[in-house]
Amino acid sequence: MLLMSRHLTEYNVVPAGAVVRINLAWEESREQLERHLSELTHHVFLDVPAGRTKPPVSHWEQREIVAVAKRHECVRYIGVSNIREPDDFMYYAIKTPPRVTVVPKIESVWACRNIRQIEQAMPPPKTMMLDHDDLFHDMIRQGKPPGDLYVKYIDEMVDFCRREGIRLLRTAGVVFSDK
Repeated sequence: MLLMSRHLTEYNVVPAGAVVRINLAWEESREQLERHLSELTHHVFLDVPAGRTKPPVSHWEQREIVAVAKRHECVRYIGVSNIREPDDFMYYAIKTPPRVTVVPKIESVWACRNIRQIEQAMPPPKTMMLDHDDLFHDMIRQGKPPGDLYVKYIDEMVDFCRREGIRLLRTAGVVFSDK
């Protein structure tokens, strides 16, 4: 899967077949989100910044996100941040339409250690997202020297997902612009 930021649609560089990611932390209102969704011709990945502490802090309620997913056929994925255990994403797994894949975002050492429990609670098709940057910062916050341990966690996640047949979404580059 090629997952690209909604902002790239402003440059007309999102190829057919790519999935457009809308980070709800940056959507200021329901009206703005509805407008963005109505303008898109691609499938959409709603990125739910649950537990986000850096600005902008999300104001979206779970029930609002589920309602949006139900109204818009283009919404095919809901990625939930800061997953530490299955309860962190089960609301979405239970409440969203079957066409929506709930994607736990793995961003902490805690989540890496609980990966088996998280995987067992996921409805199929199973997809996870690994946020390398947030994992790195979580290790620093905990006083763990990232170095080899950071690489070990990433390698273990990749191996686990490969063994279990789970699609693993990872950063594959960055786009910079002067606009």
